[in-house]
Amino acid sequence: MEASPGDNRNVLELQDLQSKPIVGGNASVSSAYGGIVSDVGNRTNITQVNLDARQGLTDQLRAVQQSESGVNLDEEAANLIRYQQYYQANARVIDSATTIMDTILGAVNPGAKL
Repeated sequence: MEASPGDNRNVLELQDLQSKPIVGGNASVSSAYGGIVSDVGNRTNITQVNLDARQGLTDQLRAVQQSESGVNLDEEAANLIRYQQYYQANARVIDSATTIMDTILGAVNPGAKL
């Protein structure tokens, strides 16, 4: 039969290729594609499960490390702020004491330059 414009013989042959075992000699294009998609999905799932397990292990190890070292970063930050406030308060006390001493020395010896 001779091909004529507008017939669908090429499309029908392409459709037949979809079910013929042409991939590796024993699989159709559709089944090979489905196998590849399934394999990628399975590997992705396994990788995600492994990642979740390792993340959980990392979190546990971090908690153990924190409990063994006795260092709590939040507590240390709070202590650092408290010590900074103590330092600033002590600096004001020293400044006030210096001013008082200068005033007393000025009263005792009015001609001295401080």
